[in-house]
Amino acid sequence: ALKKCKVNNVPFYFIPTVADVSIENHKSFENTQNEFDIFFACGAAYDGELRKEIKNYVAQELPNAKMAYHCLYEKTGIWGSEYMNRIGNSTIGLNFSRYEERGRKGDDEDYFIYSSDRLAHYIGNGLLVFSDAKFCLDELYSDKEMVFFNSKEDLMSKLKYYLENPGEAREIAKSGWGKSVKEYNSTLAAEYILDVLFERNLSRYTWPTTAV
Repeated sequence: ALKKCKVNNVPFYFIPTVADVSIENHKSFENTQNEFDIFFACGAAYDGELRKEIKNYVAQELPNAKMAYHCLYEKTGIWGSEYMNRIGNSTIGLNFSRYEERGRKGDDEDYFIYSSDRLAHYIGNGLLVFSDAKFCLDELYSDKEMVFFNSKEDLMSKLKYYLENPGEAREIAKSGWGKSVKEYNSTLAAEYILDVLFERNLSRYTWPTTAV
């Protein structure tokens, strides 16, 4: 996907979505009495998208689950410290990236290890992150650190399982948080930019570092 951005043969590098412990400062996995079981927020959600339909699926199939759903498009947005505090008081975070933008459907390579900053907000605050397998975040996190799903049915089945097994949910969330604060943090991202600029050794980074 980066090749589509190239101009005048200037090299492009990938940087993962990184967390900053001074901002993402909750540890949801330590709390056994979170106010919300499931959290999801987005800018826009349209008819037919899982992003929009998920609140109905949860209400129908997991009626006892407490879900925080915030969509700017539906005028239920949430911001600032209220946003972060609500995330920190939730157990599971749904990371649904978009397949289309302004009517243009993405190509498969556009989805490769892509996520918005929502990923950092969730995993940096210690939530159990659920991510669509199509976006290939298993290149950065294992299934011991994040939950991947392939369909709506797979998603709902796994949501039900981890809501019924909160101890396992907290263990995976803790492992994902640990991976994030150790290997995908703001300090390393800043050092990576300097190492790229000064053409230094990039072998210490765990994300793809080859220029295009």
